[in-house]
Amino acid sequence: MGSKSSKDKRTNNVQLAKKSSPTVGILAAAEIPMVEEHLCLWFLRPAQLKALLVVSLTEGSATPVPMDCLRTCTDLWTPDLRDCILRGRGKLDDRVVMEVAWLCPDLSSLDVSNSHSNSLTVSDSSVTDKGLKVVASACRSLTALSVRRTLGGITDEGIKAIAASCPALTSLDVGHTQETITDEGIKAIAASCPALKSLDVLGTLGKITDEGIKAIAASCPALTSLNVGFTRGKVTDEGIKAVAASCPALTSLNVGYTGGQITDEGIKAIAASCPALTFLNVSHNFGAVTDDVIKTIAASCKVSK
Repeated sequence: MGSKSSKDKRTNNVQLAKKSSPTVGILAAAEIPMVEEHLCLWFLRPAQLKALLVVSLTEGSATPVPMDCLRTCTDLWTPDLRDCILRGRGKLDDRVVMEVAWLCPDLSSLDVSNSHSNSLTVSDSSVTDKGLKVVASACRSLTALSVRRTLGGITDEGIKAIAASCPALTSLDVGHTQETITDEGIKAIAASCPALKSLDVLGTLGKITDEGIKAIAASCPALTSLNVGFTRGKVTDEGIKAVAASCPALTSLNVGYTGGQITDEGIKAIAASCPALTFLNVSHNFGAVTDDVIKTIAASCKVSK
């Protein structure tokens, strides 16, 4: 893992470390030491802290990090923190997210994916709208947010708070959010975040439909990546044609497992209007997308998959 940390501090169930290496970035999961049944927080800080990675054990104690542990170690934080990944099955809650938001007002990227309890239900050890609203209020420069697999803890209310306070947002992942994020939240993003480039609504179980996708297409012309897989047939050719008409810079499109509702017609529209396309997934489409349109894509776009 490179050079050994020059100074360690321990507070309750949190381990903090300073690094003497000039490298600034996020440690790979394999490089994070596991401290018995508790979270490990490694703060990379040579000159200015730029990234924070929080990784937890997937088994064992579900004890969240106490906020006072973080507060007593603010000497290891700087307001220059930009990217934060907070992940942990049942290990993270709103208190940790709020603490990061308060300490790091310049945060631009936040990933709280898989921050849910092992029981697969929302519990006290989950990240919810409460934490996300504090992020929205404190971190107005946020450009990238992932709430993937937060299992119902985050709803349209949290997403609307982000939309209202973070107009520079360019990337949003709400995949597998247990039907709690709907067209209402997506339309709020469309109305307030015109610079959005990446939207992932994979596995939203029919709650995000053509209505939400058309709103994004109309307001976010810079969109380059769209994932509407597993939307239970609620995103159709109508939504995809709207994207084709308004988002010519699209480079990545996933319409796999869309119930056969996205057909040759929708893909032809993409082929005609999005020549920069490099990734396309049309798997499990019940024969609605045929070889003929794939040939059209091959002739018109840079698509490699």
